Amino acid sequence: MAALLDLTKAFDRVWKHKLLIKLHDTFNIRGNTLAWISDFLHHRSIRVNFNNTFSDPVVLGQGVPQGSVFSPTLFSLYLAGIEKTPSVEMRVGLSADDIVIW
Repeated sequence: MAALLDLTKAFDRVWKHKLLIKLHDTFNIRGNTLAWISDFLHHRSIRVNFNNTFSDPVVLGQGVPQGSVFSPTLFSLYLAGIEKTPSVEMRVGLSADDIVIW
C-alpha cells in the first residue's frame, strides 16, 4: 500500500523564518550568504496587470518566490529530513512537491 501526497501551493506555504533557521542550524549557512537568502525571501510583493492596468501591490508574507531557479533548492532544503521516519517498515520518497509513503 502507498500514499501519494501532492503538497498544494507548496512554495507559497514555506515558513521563511523556519527555513532560515534550518539553513543556519542544519546546513551551517551563515554570514553574507544567509543574509543574501534572507533578503531574497523578504520584502516581496506582487501586482496584477489586466488590460494595461496594474493592481495595487500585495506583500507576500510567506513562501519562496514562484518562477525563481533558486526556489526549488530552497524548498528541497526546507523539506530535508522529512523522509526520516521512526518505522523501519515505512519508506518515504520526495520529488519536488510530491511525497510518496509506502
